[in-house]
Amino acid sequence: MKRHNDHKLSEILEHLVETPKIKSGYYKVSIEKAWAELMGKTIVSYTDSLYFNKGILRIKLTSSALKHELSMGKEKLIKLLNDHIKKNIISDIIIK
Repeated sequence: MKRHNDHKLSEILEHLVETPKIKSGYYKVSIEKAWAELMGKTIVSYTDSLYFNKGILRIKLTSSALKHELSMGKEKLIKLLNDHIKKNIISDIIIK
C-alpha cells in the first residue's frame, strides 16, 4: 500500500512545537536545559529561578558576585544560549 502523506517525523514535531501552548513550554524546557549544560553545576547551584517570556529571560541568582559577573557578559550569554538551542528566541536577559 502506498502512502500519500509521507512526512518526516522531525517535520511533524517541528509543526507541533509551533502551536502556542506547546511552544512556550518547549522553549522554557530548552532554555533550562541549555542553562544547566552551559553554566555547569556551580552556577546552576546559585541559580534560584529562570523565567522566560516574550523574548526576555529573567534569571534570579543567590550570589551578588555572580550577578555582577554575568551582567558584564549579557550579550555573550544571549548568543551562547541562542546558539545552543539553535533558535534566536532570547533577545534580552534580566539578572536579579
